[in-house]
Amino acid sequence: MIVAWALFPVVLGALCLGLGELVGRAAGRRPPAALLLPYGLAAMVVVATTTTAVSRLAPLTIPLVVGLAVVGLTLVPRRRPGRDARTALAVGAAIFLLFGAPVILSGKPTFAGYVKLDDTATFLAFTDRVLDHGRDLSGLAPSSYEATLAVNIANGYPLGAVLPLGIGARLVGTDPAWVWQPLLSFAAAMLAMTSFVLARRMRVSRLAAAAASFGATSSALFYGYAQWGGIKELVAVPLLALGAVTINRTATEPRRLVFPAVAFAAFLAVMSLGGVVWVAPLAIAHVLVTRESVVKRAATGLVLLTLLSLPVLVEASAFLRRDNVTSFRAGGELGNLVRPLRVQQVLGIWPTADFRLDPSHSGLTALLLMVATLGLGLGVIAILKARCWELSSLVIAVALGAMTFVVAGSPWIGGKSLAMASPIVLLVVLLGFLTRSGPRWRQAGIALGAVVVVAIIASDIQVYRGVWLAPYDQLAELEAIGKTYAGQGPALMTEYQPYGVRHFLRRLDAEGASELRRRTVHLANGGLVPKGDYADIDAFDQNEIVPVYRLLVLRRSPVGSRPSSAYTLAARGAWYDVWRRLTPTLPRRIALGGPLDRNGVPVCADVGALAATARDGDRILTPESTTSTVAKVGDALPPSWISAGRGSGYASVGPTGEVSITLSAPTTGVFGVWIGGTLSRRLRVSVDGDAISTIGPQINQRGMWLHAGDVPLTAGPHLLVLRGEADTLRPGVTSGPFFIGPVALAQEPSGAIEQPAGDVTASLCGRSLDWIELVR
Repeated sequence: MIVAWALFPVVLGALCLGLGELVGRAAGRRPPAALLLPYGLAAMVVVATTTTAVSRLAPLTIPLVVGLAVVGLTLVPRRRPGRDARTALAVGAAIFLLFGAPVILSGKPTFAGYVKLDDTATFLAFTDRVLDHGRDLSGLAPSSYEATLAVNIANGYPLGAVLPLGIGARLVGTDPAWVWQPLLSFAAAMLAMTSFVLARRMRVSRLAAAAASFGATSSALFYGYAQWGGIKELVAVPLLALGAVTINRTATEPRRLVFPAVAFAAFLAVMSLGGVVWVAPLAIAHVLVTRESVVKRAATGLVLLTLLSLPVLVEASAFLRRDNVTSFRAGGELGNLVRPLRVQQVLGIWPTADFRLDPSHSGLTALLLMVATLGLGLGVIAILKARCWELSSLVIAVALGAMTFVVAGSPWIGGKSLAMASPIVLLVVLLGFLTRSGPRWRQAGIALGAVVVVAIIASDIQVYRGVWLAPYDQLAELEAIGKTYAGQGPALMTEYQPYGVRHFLRRLDAEGASELRRRTVHLANGGLVPKGDYADIDAFDQNEIVPVYRLLVLRRSPVGSRPSSAYTLAARGAWYDVWRRLTPTLPRRIALGGPLDRNGVPVCADVGALAATARDGDRILTPESTTSTVAKVGDALPPSWISAGRGSGYASVGPTGEVSITLSAPTTGVFGVWIGGTLSRRLRVSVDGDAISTIGPQINQRGMWLHAGDVPLTAGPHLLVLRGEADTLRPGVTSGPFFIGPVALAQEPSGAIEQPAGDVTASLCGRSLDWIELVR
């Protein structure tokens, strides 16, 4: 997987290089070498959007893209790129590493934004389907995967952003989840290279242009969106900037309008027709930059853009239905935001781990924002004085687009617009400082520009420290389950795991009990599990589970019930048990236990009533006898670990230092040591002075546990010691708000004990059991 992660940008870069060369040939002029890769990315989006618009052509997408790229690569001149191109590539590489740093330094090919934004799971579902079937959903069985696609793809959701992800993942032979972050980092690199070219149009030095483009792309808001999975924003902004580059370069030859037409068509493929608000000022500038043949140029540009955007135009009517537009404009629609973003965040300085929250150092932040505002004013004046139509029209487009969606859209859409505008605004800020003339003004400008860049990088470091990385090992196990049991579903998951049901387990026709689904899965009390929550398998109405689901994919837990005897354990992994159904017939049963104990003591009258219904040959089944002990840890923790108040049983996940907890093993035997909740740092676990393991970091959904290991114990008390390690340089060490606790020692059941269904009241009354079933 690590090899695929590293290979992905190389493969994608080679494709973009060849496609970018073809765009230049179509326009009759080779673009600047620094823009070959961005133009290639735009061409890839346009070509793939066109082929996937027709289901029968969708399987030809990758062969066509590769074929065109190979042709283009044969046309690339065999000469060394100029200094500008090399500098732009170096800036792009630096941005790629910056945006990929949380994943690179984690040592695993995972992705950021886990739990913060489950839209990533939805985009992965798109990627799985569209390259083979386009928007055609025929043949899909009911499942959370199918429901996700039906809600989005069938309603015209724009797919341009995910197509390069799918193409690159297929070519390097890996699941798209494992190259998600490289795609976002690659898109950011394309923006840096395009920004470098724009900065050079202001006649600044190569070094100044490199500093401005690097600092602008590093915007804390833009970086924050990259670290929570904002794929549309990351892919759209370089395409918009690319559309501005060729203004004043297409005045003498209408054929050159191919350049902006490709960029704008790709932008609309990512953003749908709502992107016209951003594109219109740039398109008008392309037409009006010369007073000659305005009508001819307008007609030529409109025809080109219409032809390249036909798939977008066809699907737009479905995507821009009244209910979608209404949700975009809903004043209270926050999506995954905590509150509406502050408009000043567009300046790219926001030193906090989560851009959805305010910085703790408000005074310093306000001062830095004032410096950036000064640079913005100086930058606008400098651009107007230089008559740089590329940047002036881009600034107007960004201002109009962001203002429109912030004022008229929901906070969710407004936040996306601010994130898209931020790198362009910052480019103007830094150019405002770096274009000062005169020795004293120049030195002051460089100093203030350096202050802004340092503030941006300091903000990015905060984001790096607060990133939420997906648990690679856990999701990789789901990927393996999805391959092993493909076609054997339908399957049910009882935890909230969108990456499982929407993506990795799609071939099992999996559904999540608290997810978007086609079948209703009620609790035994008639209610439903709220989205994002978890319920034990015994808490569900078994009449809606056993007859329907052939497989259960259940997260391992020290307090989780064994499924009904209608299922047998097919596989046990580090994270999940897979249960295969033996019979669709539901036994009569008594479910016992509670939230923190799988066992409970049955009421004797209930046992007698169940036994009274038995016929000759019937059997009584109970799970194998197990014991467990669960302890809350709140009162035993040091103050630095407490987050939810003493006595709550939950602790902050960013702990350092050591805490000791006494747990009692009910019997002699092998017990699993379990820690509930989430860890943002590594936690060393030992029992009676013997180290068991070091676990974490690990983000868990609600109600989930971490298995620290198994240890043989004698009956009686044992000392469990948890030591939080510093891990100051690892990504995500300040993640939150998450909690750890409780702690448990437990034995896991797998089989069931059988006895004749006679008078079993005496043998079962008073015993602690998971459930009792009457099997016929």
